[in-house]
Amino acid sequence: MSDNPTFELIAKRAGVAKSTVSLALRNSPKLLEKTRLRIQDVARELGYKPNPLVSAQMAHIRSSRPKKSVTTIGFLNTWYEEANHQRLKWEVMGRFHQGVKERVGELGFHFEPLEFDTTVYSKRRMEEIIKARNIDPLVLSPLRRVSTELVLDWDPYAVVSIGYFASFGNIHRVFYDSFSATQEVLKIAQSRGYQRIGFITNVESEQRTGRRWSAAFLEFQSPVFP
Repeated sequence: MSDNPTFELIAKRAGVAKSTVSLALRNSPKLLEKTRLRIQDVARELGYKPNPLVSAQMAHIRSSRPKKSVTTIGFLNTWYEEANHQRLKWEVMGRFHQGVKERVGELGFHFEPLEFDTTVYSKRRMEEIIKARNIDPLVLSPLRRVSTELVLDWDPYAVVSIGYFASFGNIHRVFYDSFSATQEVLKIAQSRGYQRIGFITNVESEQRTGRRWSAAFLEFQSPVFP
């Protein structure tokens, strides 16, 4: 044939709908390979040749369409008490929560808080909820207790944690520099004339920081490299 055949003619010869012809000629994975190749064979037999200008324009139109959904970033928090349906108060945790929420909004993403009482929710139930809410990246807040178990399947997500916890596994993490911060406070106290500086800590705090607070205090008293 001398004229380029229409999609309607190709569809009629192949016994399919025009929309199916369009998918086949775009090599869409939505069609079975057998069907796609058969339609392309029919098109070649009829002398079909793609118009590069039309193809480029349609590709531009498809790429310019607004996305159907916005990426949702989850903030997973275990400082929650299911019995009273309330978030447990910890000033630093609230600042983490608000900071992530504000930054997510600034970047144009959707913020989704995920609050679990690990004494109530099972591993499987938590994973089901995260999946059901269409979460893509996850920010893990510091756990309520160092002993808190939170061994979930992180593989489907882009994950980062605030703080170091063994149950998070080998994932990216951000954490304040406890060692340097402690020594900076000690230096300030010393510069103000204090000579007998006390240091109070507890097991939970030391475990959360890998004993960096007490290490900073002891190193300040007896520096390895004066």
